[in-house]
Amino acid sequence: MNTSHLIKITWQRSKAIVLILGFLLVFFSVVYSTQQTNAWIRNQNYAKSKVAKQSYQNYLQAQKSTEKKINQKYKESQNQADIWKYISSISDSSQVTFDQKTNHFNVKADSYKSFTGDGSQYLFTQYSLDGNHTVRNPQKITVTTVEHSGFIFALKASLGQAFTFNLFTIFFIIAGFALCFWDYKSNFTLLLFSSGYCRKDLLKSKIKTSLFPLLAFSVVAMGVNLAILYARIPHQYINYPFEKLLALHLCVLVIATVNYFIGLFVGLIVGQVLTGLLSLCGFYFGLTLILENILNLAGYLSGQKQGTADNLYGIFDSYAGWLVISIILLIIGIILYFAAQKAYQHLSLEERNNYLLFPKLRIPLIVFATLFVPLAIFGNLSYLYYPEFYPIDPPFIGHRIIKILITMGITAFAMILLNNQQKVYQWISKMSK
Repeated sequence: MNTSHLIKITWQRSKAIVLILGFLLVFFSVVYSTQQTNAWIRNQNYAKSKVAKQSYQNYLQAQKSTEKKINQKYKESQNQADIWKYISSISDSSQVTFDQKTNHFNVKADSYKSFTGDGSQYLFTQYSLDGNHTVRNPQKITVTTVEHSGFIFALKASLGQAFTFNLFTIFFIIAGFALCFWDYKSNFTLLLFSSGYCRKDLLKSKIKTSLFPLLAFSVVAMGVNLAILYARIPHQYINYPFEKLLALHLCVLVIATVNYFIGLFVGLIVGQVLTGLLSLCGFYFGLTLILENILNLAGYLSGQKQGTADNLYGIFDSYAGWLVISIILLIIGIILYFAAQKAYQHLSLEERNNYLLFPKLRIPLIVFATLFVPLAIFGNLSYLYYPEFYPIDPPFIGHRIIKILITMGITAFAMILLNNQQKVYQWISKMSK
């Protein structure tokens, strides 16, 4: 059968949600990009102003005055323990050093650029510590640096530490979940089933009229962000290769696509809006924790210090690394697509008001949740490979095992109740009579 008419039908159904989400993405991109570039321009103008120069001179005088007070106090007491308490009460102790040769305290002052907030005119700056000074190195730039710069809209939060990382992810989840779930609850799915089209074509049409337009809107939002950035800020200060920025944006689109299929699959198998949304949120929260644990392990195996990078793309910071991660995510997306397709083939109205629409999935889901929740909560093994940060005592392991077993029992009990709500309600009704 000709599917062009089917696409028109599903587009009429999905266009309201898709257009709202898509235009919001573009709107937020414009607002965000304008605000960030305005802030950069204001900082540069302030750094060159007479007000900033006068404020810096006042700051230097204040630092000298503080140094004089500290040394005067030291002469009076000659007790370093007491004097350091005094220093902490009137100044930043990290900027104070003691010279053994001169028996004198020195208060170091920030440079003019650091004082004005213009440590570097470059957009992306790698920060490192050198003694008590913050050193900015505009040449050594990583994915984490670009992410935390705040200038790239698509990387607003985290690129890989968690799937729930920004508006792109959230909007794609909403689209995947809402379109399938609402079509089922409003009987639009039943109408489609009676249209004569095969169910594979129906699902493909849903995806074509929701995922693809959202991806197009996302590309526009990303393009707007980069266009405003390059139009308002001199190119010599955008110290990260343009082709790498494009590659990172493609990675964001891959993550968003996988999230769409997660939302799509959950929207297909659940039959209750409240418990369905709670389950989806719980799954994403747990997934966030698990990905953090994977991140810690990957960082340790790659020889990086804890906290060096906060996403997988930052740990494997190369085109090859990004490609491997993206391929793995795409494989997960393809698996979810075929799982959703199989579920759609067997979708019926018989289980309409139940938590799960597919009875055969109840036991596997109970087992999955029973293992997933403890893994998310207690799966952090950083104390094994970062013992200097996470010291443990002997009873720790035993207590942890007990907590895991208790969590597994509570999770299994909750999932059994969710999947047998009707029987629970009937039992409560009998007991209340």
